[in-house]
Amino acid sequence: MAASVQILNGKNGKYHTGGIQSNENQLGELEGSFFGTGAEKLLLDEAIKQNDKRFSELLNGINPENLEQLRQVRSFPYTDQDGNLKTRKAVTAYDITLSPPKSYSELWATSDPDIRLKLEEIHQKAVKEVATYVQDNLVLSRGQKGGGAEKVAPIFCKFSALNF
Repeated sequence: MAASVQILNGKNGKYHTGGIQSNENQLGELEGSFFGTGAEKLLLDEAIKQNDKRFSELLNGINPENLEQLRQVRSFPYTDQDGNLKTRKAVTAYDITLSPPKSYSELWATSDPDIRLKLEEIHQKAVKEVATYVQDNLVLSRGQKGGGAEKVAPIFCKFSALNF
């Protein structure tokens, strides 16, 4: 499985949900879903639909149910390697794309519908296992004074795409 990672911010919400197709036979993003310990705490169990404002609110650090701030919105001054003073915004989210190897995709594309379904189930299980590992071992926040890290309850948003 290959992974690509990029930083998200509140402006990215519409990009991810705006392309969701209402017709399963169209190419593009399919309805997404929330999961993870943070999603459980906020009772986010519904599907993520086209232009879903909840997704954008979460990217802005806002609880979509009651519009309360989930975290402080901060900027951090720092000095780059050339001695220039710059500002870095706190990261709200990461976009992690997990893709099966090309040979797996080719097998899926050339298989009959029953085999395709099994291959999709296997990939979805692998994605869930990666997310569980990330949740249990890698999600930390520097929310403490002095820069100490603490474990946080992440919210995962899963989207699948048909782009062939």
